[in-house]
Amino acid sequence: FDKFFQGEPKIKNLVFMTIPENSNRLIALETGEIDIAYDISSTDVKGLLKDDNLKLVSKSSLGTDFVSINTKKITDKRVRQAIELGVNKEDISTAVFEGMTELAPSLLAPSVFGYDKNVKLKPYNPEKAKELLKEAGYPDGFNIKLWVNDESTRVDMCVIIQDQLKAVGINVEIEVFEWGTYLSKTLEHNKQLYLFSWNVSSGDADAALYPMFHSSQRNGSANRSNYVSKEADELLDRARNSVNEDERNLLYKQVQDILQRDLPHYTLVFPKLNLGMNKNVEGLIM
Repeated sequence: FDKFFQGEPKIKNLVFMTIPENSNRLIALETGEIDIAYDISSTDVKGLLKDDNLKLVSKSSLGTDFVSINTKKITDKRVRQAIELGVNKEDISTAVFEGMTELAPSLLAPSVFGYDKNVKLKPYNPEKAKELLKEAGYPDGFNIKLWVNDESTRVDMCVIIQDQLKAVGINVEIEVFEWGTYLSKTLEHNKQLYLFSWNVSSGDADAALYPMFHSSQRNGSANRSNYVSKEADELLDRARNSVNEDERNLLYKQVQDILQRDLPHYTLVFPKLNLGMNKNVEGLIM
């Protein structure tokens, strides 16, 4: 628009292209078909950095990758705790993301309003996981299904989780679905574990904690863990209706304490956003 109040733009045309495959986005960037590629996979970052014509912008995201635990199928909290202690987040970060991610001690990413900076990362403890399973009545372990959509990094995460939980006695069968099918089938709440990610688009805790954990959101929304807690519901309702930031921060801390105790959801990592671009591009801010 030549009459823009700040003057005539330097760019005449901006074309947005949807390229679903991670590797194809990088190839398009390398060949010059596109100038900027959003959401470069962590496994493709090394290849991008080797190209002298390209540059990388990497920032902490507002999102989390997690295992959603169906609390109506896995009712014993000790079993949910065993799953938590039996998965090594560091292995997932190193093997799947090549270190291009942060290990998650909490349900919210550090850049989200309501993040509790006092939450500590629980150490990987397979021996304690075995003890908890024995206490819960599973001395020889049990079989379980883990669902995931057909995105390669998420499938890779599931393979590591499968291997690690086998070591504590939980035999995991992975089932992979196309994204649309996956979204609809996981709302049926008929399996035990689902691997998901969530991006807090508003940067506020309400946009994560309310849809994922309020009992009203079990059907048709994001509460895949089928979680019900009157205590958490009341706190989330109060926080949603308060205009006092200090009060809201306190309420969200209390909600996170409850969720860490009940474990309907096990956060693995805080992924980073990676953007690749041609070195000739200037002035882009992510």
